[in-house]
Amino acid sequence: MNKMVQRNQGLIKTLAFLLCSAALFPLFSLIIKGWVSGILFFSTLIAILLFILYLNQKFSNKDRKTKLFFEEDRLSQLAILFVLAFCLPFLSVLLGQLLQGMWNISRFDAPSRYLLAIIVFFAIVFFGSGLRQVLEFSIPAASIITYLLIPYVPVTVWSSYPDRLTNHFIDPLIFGQVSLALGVMSILMISPSEKHPWFITLFKLIGGLAGIYLSLRSGSRTGWLAVPLIIFLWVVHYSPFSRWKTVLFAILITSSVVTGMYFGSNTIKSRMYDMRFEIEAYQWNAMNPDTSIAHRISWMRIGLHYFLMRPLSGWGNDSLTNNINDENISVFSSKASRDELLAVGFHNDFIANAVRYGVGGLLATIAIFFIPLIFFAYCLRYHKQVESFAMIGLAYVLIQSVSSLSYHVLDFKFMASFYALMVSVLIGVIINKVRQ
Repeated sequence: MNKMVQRNQGLIKTLAFLLCSAALFPLFSLIIKGWVSGILFFSTLIAILLFILYLNQKFSNKDRKTKLFFEEDRLSQLAILFVLAFCLPFLSVLLGQLLQGMWNISRFDAPSRYLLAIIVFFAIVFFGSGLRQVLEFSIPAASIITYLLIPYVPVTVWSSYPDRLTNHFIDPLIFGQVSLALGVMSILMISPSEKHPWFITLFKLIGGLAGIYLSLRSGSRTGWLAVPLIIFLWVVHYSPFSRWKTVLFAILITSSVVTGMYFGSNTIKSRMYDMRFEIEAYQWNAMNPDTSIAHRISWMRIGLHYFLMRPLSGWGNDSLTNNINDENISVFSSKASRDELLAVGFHNDFIANAVRYGVGGLLATIAIFFIPLIFFAYCLRYHKQVESFAMIGLAYVLIQSVSSLSYHVLDFKFMASFYALMVSVLIGVIINKVRQ
């Protein structure tokens, strides 16, 4: 072995170690602005350097037959679908703007994060054997760090809210659903089929409780409707009983936990009461009051109206004002509601992307949630190997997909980077572990 090869192998090992930083992105994600994007860019650079060095070494040795990533099995097929799904947001923006005949380069910013995450994913599959342990630490630690440091964040626009906890660069809805996701994932990492030292279990439990507490303090309802479904799936997967007993047991446990949370938290109780009251009061053929739930229902209806007018090309970002006062919109949506829609958007990722980029935007949004869901659900069959990571992946995507029904989850650079890294790292770690 010559010195050049030895040096390349040493650099590859060093860079593979640095690639573990990709799993550190949750740590200060809710404290330091730009942390998650910085980790994404750094991890992408490390991944590119790894492949350059590896391919250079392979070609120097005239060994070009190595299969880099996938085998011919169902897991590999789902991984390929995941890669295609992460390409779709960028392609939908490109196609939409081509059909619209207008260009807005800034609209490619968030979708490009998914392309960078694909590069990181490939590197994790091939080089990143150490990311599992790092991610098991960083997810609970993120909630604990946020709980300890949130009182010291700068008091600016968002963090100046007296009754809703958040930081200085994201609003309470995003802060609440990310905190909830980190908390739920921390608790789900306490797997009944895996044995850990008591202090590791305690660490994960504290991280879980801290995340749930932060979400409650944010006053956000975003994502909480996914929790009963996650509890139900967890009980069904780990239950030792027969099928029917398992279903009944899961319903009993889920109902008990949800009831306990409802009566144990005044925040949850008041939020659920407001939601129920506003939904029941909504009028489908008359003017509606300017409440949070009424606005969201009306905005979904307005979005459907726009989508049906331009289902292929979409409207882009600056064309909605001409039709916002159409008669079949103004009959149920007040002027204040319509003005707020133009200012803040549809508060629904599926509707927003369908209106902006037509059917391509809608399909991209569906794929970016449901392909990872299918992947994680399939990987539960691997049991002790990766089931805890498959379960937390399932929970995370469920929370994000439910959140996207009432807010913009994937439209912000922060959330696009966070979602892209979380899903890519989890899928990469699972494939890497199964292949071992």
